[in-house]
Amino acid sequence: MTSFMNRLSKAIISNFSTLNEESATAFLNEISLNKDLSKRIISWLAVSGIIPYSKTGSILELSRKFKEYKKMANMYELEDPILINSDTHGQLECSRWNRFHSIVCGDTERTIIWFNQIYHQMNENNREEEDQITIQNSTPSCIQQENEMSARERINRIFKFLLFENRQFSYAQGYDRFAFATFSIAVTVFVNKYRLPFLFAEMISFWLTKEFIKMSRIKTLMGDMNFCQIHFQELDLIFSKFAPKVMNSLFDSGNSSIHFVLRWEFLLFAEEHEKIDDILLIWDHLITKQRNPLVFQQFLNALDIAHVIQVTSEEGKTMMESLQQNKKWDILKIMKDSNAIYLNGKEKGDNDTFAKTNLPNQTFAGRIDFENNKVDENHRNGRTNGNNDPVSPLSVATAVVVSSFCSFLLYKRINK
Repeated sequence: MTSFMNRLSKAIISNFSTLNEESATAFLNEISLNKDLSKRIISWLAVSGIIPYSKTGSILELSRKFKEYKKMANMYELEDPILINSDTHGQLECSRWNRFHSIVCGDTERTIIWFNQIYHQMNENNREEEDQITIQNSTPSCIQQENEMSARERINRIFKFLLFENRQFSYAQGYDRFAFATFSIAVTVFVNKYRLPFLFAEMISFWLTKEFIKMSRIKTLMGDMNFCQIHFQELDLIFSKFAPKVMNSLFDSGNSSIHFVLRWEFLLFAEEHEKIDDILLIWDHLITKQRNPLVFQQFLNALDIAHVIQVTSEEGKTMMESLQQNKKWDILKIMKDSNAIYLNGKEKGDNDTFAKTNLPNQTFAGRIDFENNKVDENHRNGRTNGNNDPVSPLSVATAVVVSSFCSFLLYKRINK
C-alpha cells in the first residue's frame, strides 16, 4: 500500500505546482495539440469535481475511490450473469441485464479497433518502453499483462457497474467511446508512466465516463421532441447566417442540421475526428463549461458552427455526405473560431445574443442573434420573418419522425 500511495502521490504532485481551479481551467482552455496527458487527466478529474482542488485531498480521495472500486470488482465478477441477488430482483432483472450486456458487448467489440488506434496515437512517442502497445487479439498486450481482463472486458465491466450503481441507467450507442478514450488516457498515464495498477486506470475511466455521459446531449434531445425540433430549427437559422451556401444546398435537398448535428452533440464529436488529440482538445473546452448548462450549450453551438463553416462540397458528394463524412478538419482553427463566436455572443449579453430556451432537466439551449435578427414565433413554427431569413423545412412531423428514427438507431433503451 505504501508503494501505491507513493506512486499516486507522485502522479498528482509532479504535474501541478499548485492544484487549483484557476490553473486547471486555464490549462484545459489552452488551444494546443501538445498538452501533457498527465496534467490533462488530473485537470479533468478536478474540474469535474471527482477530486478536490488540493494535492493531499486529491490523493486521499483517489485512494478512497480505488478501495471502493476494488470492493465492487470483488463483489461482481465479469462472468456473473446478473450481478445481483436473483431471489430479490427476479427474472425481470435478469432479462434486463442480459439485454444490456448483449448491446454493450456488441458495441465494444466494434469499438476496440478504434481503441487500438487511439492508444497507438497516445503512446507513439514512447515506443522504447518495454510495456508499450503491441497488437494481439485486438487488445493492447500491455493491458493483458495481469492475465485478468482485456481492455474490452474492462470497458464492459465499467458499464456493468454503471448499471448496478443506478438501476435507471440507460446505455446508448457511442457511450463506449467515452469509456475507451478515458481508459486509454488512464492506462497511458497511471499505468505506463506511474506504474499504478490497471484496475486503478479502470476506476478512473469509470468516473470520467459518467461525466461524459452527463455532458452528452442524448437524453436532453431525445427526452423532449418539441424541444428537439425547436433546437434544430434555431441551429438552421444560425448556420444559415454563417454558411448560407451549405444550408441552402441542404434545404434544397430536404435536409437540415438535425441530420448531422445530432451525432455531433450526442457523442461530443467523438466520431468526427480521426486524431484523438483533436477530440481531447474539444473535450478539454467542453468539460470546463459543464457546470453551467447555458454556457455549455452556447459553446457547443459555437463548436457546431465552427465545424460547419469548414465544410465545402466535394466532387461526387452531396453537401450532406460532405458534412457527415468529412474528416479533414483544422482543429486549431475550429477551437479559435468557437471561442471567438462564443465570446462575441457573451459580449452582446445573454438577452441579446443567446436566447434562453427551456430544456428538459433544467438545462438550456443557446441561440445566437445575428445583427438583431431574432428568432420569433414564426421561426419557431417553421416560417420566415419579415426579413425572409431562411429557416429549416423541418416540420413538427418531420422532427418527430427523424428524431424517432435516430432514437431507434442510437438510443437503445434498456429500461422496459
